[in-house]
Amino acid sequence: MIDRAAALAAALGVRIQAQRLDVRVGGKADPLALMPGERVEARVVAPLPDGRMRVAIGSLHYAMRFPIPVAAGNSVSLVYGGDQPRPTFLLSTPGAASGESLATLSSSARLLAALRAPAPEALPASTARPLLPAPEAPPALARALERAVTESGLFYEAHQARWVQGERALLAELRRDPRNRFALPEADETLLASENPVREPTSPRSEGAPALDQLLRAQLDVLETGRFRWHGEIWPDLRLEWEIEACDPEETSGHDQADAGWHSRFVLDLPRLGRIDAWLALRGDAVQVSLRVSRPESAHTLDAARPALEGALAAAGLRPRSVQVCHDP
Repeated sequence: MIDRAAALAAALGVRIQAQRLDVRVGGKADPLALMPGERVEARVVAPLPDGRMRVAIGSLHYAMRFPIPVAAGNSVSLVYGGDQPRPTFLLSTPGAASGESLATLSSSARLLAALRAPAPEALPASTARPLLPAPEAPPALARALERAVTESGLFYEAHQARWVQGERALLAELRRDPRNRFALPEADETLLASENPVREPTSPRSEGAPALDQLLRAQLDVLETGRFRWHGEIWPDLRLEWEIEACDPEETSGHDQADAGWHSRFVLDLPRLGRIDAWLALRGDAVQVSLRVSRPESAHTLDAARPALEGALAAAGLRPRSVQVCHDP
């Protein structure tokens, strides 16, 4: 199973960024004695609290997040990509010699490999209609944004796996997932009500193929970068650009790895305040907020409302470490 998954991931060109472990704070890690393109066998040592795996390459240990299921004791074939800005590897087809063809992969694997070929940048997730028909209070907006993430189609396999494990409440989410609009004809929706809602996908040349291709590109982009992007209208005529990203692994040095934290950024243009570029950093229950506005009068308005924002964050169970407002024309 691992060999087949690794072969597929190799066809996709999935990059793995590694963090050197066991380096003293302020110390400098010795680089790997490898040349870019050199193949190396890595040994999975143990899982880490943040979901990554401790991996040994020779006598050096790294933290890596794999797109395939691995367990302690497994060996994984990697191709070294370099160490700038941090060590990077590519999954290698197990047992393959340098330059060996991947032609023996299934047609599905070759299709996904084609998706990783040079192409326009993956577009962010979006919805055709506004999330809400009219302005709503913050709780309703929060629920709508949550649905925008969970029903984006980028987490379809995770939802399906949880369904198979017995979480029947996910049936409604599976039915609403965009992937089903491409893969399931109307008559086949009864499959989702069965005990095993797994179906072979239709031909990639079906009517929804271009949109499905873009969805798969966006999914692979999230896998490689760890960044989720969503662009769309919150309600009519109010557009939002939104990003969610796990903290850089190097930022977790000296912190609990199980509490690595998240960054979120959103940009929107409000009728009275103008353009607002907001950045949030969340680690545990501690949050930092930075607001950049295009109008000087808007900076004064938001700065005056800062105590109210800090109070709202505290009421939501968060500890505001800092809230900054600045004018950035």
